Amino acid sequence: MIYVEFTAPHAYSFLVANLNNLSLFSNTVAQVVAGLRSMGYNGALLEENYKFPDWFSRGEEWSVAAAAFGQTPVSYDSACIGVVQSNGLREQSLINKCRALGAPIMLEVDATEIREWNVSRKESTHGLVERYPVDQVADMLEARAADWRPQHLLRLKNIGSYQWNQRF
Repeated sequence: MIYVEFTAPHAYSFLVANLNNLSLFSNTVAQVVAGLRSMGYNGALLEENYKFPDWFSRGEEWSVAAAAFGQTPVSYDSACIGVVQSNGLREQSLINKCRALGAPIMLEVDATEIREWNVSRKESTHGLVERYPVDQVADMLEARAADWRPQHLLRLKNIGSYQWNQRF
């Protein structure tokens, strides 16, 4: 038996809340990844915990929870969708760090919602397309499936006609 004495009950409550949020993040990311697989991002086209060089900084490496690619070999020019978790950075600041992935769409997961971003080439000019409550992941994936298919999205990206519309 392990006995642990807590002298600071508030610290314990904070720890429990953070563990619950971590579990919620992981579950939401897993649901998004499963949805991307159902759209056709299978095998090498879907990389979890994907690391990539940040071309906009001096040799830094960055990672996302998942990256979906339209074809192999995987690289910035075949990246279609990135999935990233809020981690102290969020919204424009977080999406700035993900620009080098090359994906035109970034899904930012936090404890209460998923934010769909149109990633801009220019820093801090990314477009927030829509916010989805975390309990509506399946609805989001179903609504966006036709637009997010690998071949369709890669074709639009490569001919430079990927367009986004703010939905709210």
